[in-house]
Amino acid sequence: MNKNKVLINLGLCFSLLFCMAFACGDEKGDAGGGGEPTTRTTTREASNDEGAAMTTQAGVGAKYGAHDPRTCPDTKSPTKGALSDAQARKYIICAREGVGGGEGNLTLIEDLKVKVGGGVPYNPKTFPYSDIDTEALVYPYRSSYKQYYCVEVSEGRRNKGQNCFLYVEPKVDGECYRTSFGDWKCTRPIGSLANPVDYEASPPQ
Repeated sequence: MNKNKVLINLGLCFSLLFCMAFACGDEKGDAGGGGEPTTRTTTREASNDEGAAMTTQAGVGAKYGAHDPRTCPDTKSPTKGALSDAQARKYIICAREGVGGGEGNLTLIEDLKVKVGGGVPYNPKTFPYSDIDTEALVYPYRSSYKQYYCVEVSEGRRNKGQNCFLYVEPKVDGECYRTSFGDWKCTRPIGSLANPVDYEASPPQ
């Protein structure tokens, strides 16, 4: 009897060990869905959208025989990181176009191409702008464009269709920076503008 009890106990022990080593382990694996759950973190880069589209100063260009100058209702995009070439182009146009000067002449920019460089830290000697965010990077750009400087069409001067000075700038540098209020500003690409290529150019439509 004692011998049979020993054999039975040994059999139970082997069965228990087998269960612990294999069956119980598989059961735990099934219950756990294949082991410990995996936590996935999705990293989304800062939005670099183009922001609101440019609008125009309706009716302003009519007396010059030209299209209306463009403005930017939103100058806060992107809210983080570098701005794109397209965004810089938009902000340059909005900063440059419009009616100004004592004679009220119209400035328009055409065929503007812009390439934005890598950001550089603020330097008060290089970027002496009173409204600049000193903690943000400044982005230099290189551009080329045509600038039209137009006077009003006058019956007396019969200058319709020939009332603009046309300047061509093949390479002009500037920079775009963020203000302390979170708006982007791109310095105006003045260039030399010393010698118009055409003194009686037709205004852009």
